[in-house]
Amino acid sequence: MTLYVVWLKVYAMGIFLMLTILLIVLNIISCKCLLFGWAFPDVSGNILRLIQTLFWDCCIYLVVCMPVLFCFVNNFSNIQRNNLKVSLMGDALEIESAVVISNHQSLADHIVMAYLARLTNARALKWKVLSESSYFLTLPRINFFTWFSLWQIPNFLTWFNMAKCDENWELESNFLQKFFHGVTSSKFPEWIIVFPEVNIITERDLELQNLQSKKFFLPQFNNVLYPRFSALYNVLHGLSLLKSKKFTRLYDITICYKKPPSLLDLFASTTPVEVTIFIKKRLLSKIPSKRPKLEKYLEYTWEEKDKLLSRMRSLPENTNVVDYTINNSSRVQAERSSVAGNDPSQHYSMTGNEDNKVDNANKYPV
Repeated sequence: MTLYVVWLKVYAMGIFLMLTILLIVLNIISCKCLLFGWAFPDVSGNILRLIQTLFWDCCIYLVVCMPVLFCFVNNFSNIQRNNLKVSLMGDALEIESAVVISNHQSLADHIVMAYLARLTNARALKWKVLSESSYFLTLPRINFFTWFSLWQIPNFLTWFNMAKCDENWELESNFLQKFFHGVTSSKFPEWIIVFPEVNIITERDLELQNLQSKKFFLPQFNNVLYPRFSALYNVLHGLSLLKSKKFTRLYDITICYKKPPSLLDLFASTTPVEVTIFIKKRLLSKIPSKRPKLEKYLEYTWEEKDKLLSRMRSLPENTNVVDYTINNSSRVQAERSSVAGNDPSQHYSMTGNEDNKVDNANKYPV
């Protein structure tokens, strides 16, 4: 192992340790805010939201913008930035509250979700339908619904539940209204994010699960794990019990890495981390609410997702997609990627005139 690779691993571990310390500090502050929340609910809520935004902004900065110093190259003078290359395809994200379902390939998926939330505002800023002063107010807050908890930043309860609970976990109906009351009554856009696969996909897990699927005559997959239905059913049932009109959209997101990264790879890797994201949006009212139909719906969705991932991994390097980068001020700038051919009808424009903004605003290139 070269000194260069050793330094990268040490650097990445240092970044990970720094984030862990920041997370502990933010969790302590969050606990104190919750204690005073009964007296000053609005102030406490705004501080918590700022804390959560700060954590994910730090993660995105460290992944995308943080300079990496290769101290064994060129006499400490070679500076390189982490290059997270994100390509979007499918339907465009909007500033709204939504339920989000996604496949799960890496712990980096959580940072990707925070990244996508910021793209909704970036797009509105680009079309000048949102001012800089209201950026924070319209930034969707990400809520991960996993392991008996609805969390915005990783906390001790999440890790404790993960260690002791079964992957087929499910909340009882009498807890659901209390559980989702906070997000339905929020004044800000909220995302409830569910990973139906529960676990991160590995070759061993995929092999074992396909053996089980074959035994019980279930679909076998190549790129995803068989989805668990409980979490999504809990979300939809909880929102229906609260009769919430805040959530009207479901985003079906497919994340495809060129090579799924570990967290250490994400903070410092020898090659850029490339991820292609396909977004499909549906009305939440069109999603089956009865459990048997929901199970069939999710199974079919994951069959389509498996086929889609196979196609995405076979895309050529110059595919017509939109690439996004985040600059040092944690704002998003959109740039066109190179597209083979000169046919204008095959190009997607992010900078069209006023007449075509509405049409272009509803789709990313497919």
